[in-house]
Amino acid sequence: LPHPSAVVFLVEMDRGQMRDAPGAPAIRESARQYWRAAVLALTLEAGLRAAGFEAKAHYDARYDVILPPLAVAAGLGEMGRHNILVADRAGSRVRIGAVTTDAPLTRGRPRSLGVESFCRLCKKCADNCPSHALSDGDRVERRGVMIWPTAIERCYGYWRAVGTDCGICMAVCPFSQGPLLFPRKSMRYLQMGLEQ
Repeated sequence: LPHPSAVVFLVEMDRGQMRDAPGAPAIRESARQYWRAAVLALTLEAGLRAAGFEAKAHYDARYDVILPPLAVAAGLGEMGRHNILVADRAGSRVRIGAVTTDAPLTRGRPRSLGVESFCRLCKKCADNCPSHALSDGDRVERRGVMIWPTAIERCYGYWRAVGTDCGICMAVCPFSQGPLLFPRKSMRYLQMGLEQ
């Protein structure tokens, strides 16, 4: 794309609804937040164009950019063991939207939330993955990026078997549990610090 910048944003999925993954409430909530992200992206696109800038909205089924790396570059989160963005406040319970533009914007920067260290020890998403698609091992380099490998065919095979997307990895992620888990998270960070 000719656009040098992107406005990247997150919409939060309801914690209570996502606990039922892969049930109907989680599917409904995921779809609702994909819709909200689309509305926000299209509204922002229209506003930027009205101000005289080039702009293109990117949302579910209309992506020309890969949103998780943009969100990481903007400082909105880090990639977790489940290869889903982990945001500061909502954990994995987010949907990402973006608008690329030629508007002059101040650039964000990646920031550490401690996700890599936490995920290295936690493994809760891998342990709870019904298709055993998530790695419980170390990160590997793929195309110059360090990731935990995911057996995509197994993950998608489970989706096909249950008739919808899954979301269990998002539902069990400690980062997705909200502020009530702060003491437990703090203990995990302290434990990680002592082990290093």
